[in-house]
Amino acid sequence: MNTQVNAFSKAVALLVLIFLSLGVVAQEKKSYFTIEFGQVVQQFTNVYDGPSIQFAGGYKLNRNFGVEFGVEYSPGGIAADDFWRDIDGPVEFDNVNMLSVFATTEWHLSPRTSLFTKLGSTRGTADFNGLTPNTSPTFGRLTETNLVFVLGIARPIREDMDLTFSVKEKFSANFFALGDSFDSSTVSVGLRRRW
Repeated sequence: MNTQVNAFSKAVALLVLIFLSLGVVAQEKKSYFTIEFGQVVQQFTNVYDGPSIQFAGGYKLNRNFGVEFGVEYSPGGIAADDFWRDIDGPVEFDNVNMLSVFATTEWHLSPRTSLFTKLGSTRGTADFNGLTPNTSPTFGRLTETNLVFVLGIARPIREDMDLTFSVKEKFSANFFALGDSFDSSTVSVGLRRRW
């Protein structure tokens, strides 16, 4: 647990350092850092809901296109009893961690509103534990890479900061009829600081 928390903290610190450095040399506020709080729904094939926190840093290549890297963490929760047929009782998920890379677009609808989209890939892990039919404990880790699409709006609240609202859809192996896990939607609100 401490190892995962330390790794997560180091990833966030590295993102902050990289994009603060970019901000020193960037012109016209091309680099940014965001923090978002969200609610995960339909996580692990419609059996797990829970909160999430996301940190990301991005750089605009031009007025409309850019790149972004991010990390997301959710504390986990209890899954439905029938998630896996070979486990009796509830399955508990813990330490849901995801790393993401996106290509981004942003279009200014008006001086006060812009629409942004992100398309990319997320690599996620989650610990789980539960009871098998003979009541012996079972535990392990799920790992999966997902295709991710994000749609959101941003409204400036001051010259260098925006309020954001977004919906993220994570298309998992289940979406492509290849298996279960990590299919989810996340609704988030956050702040974006531009340099």
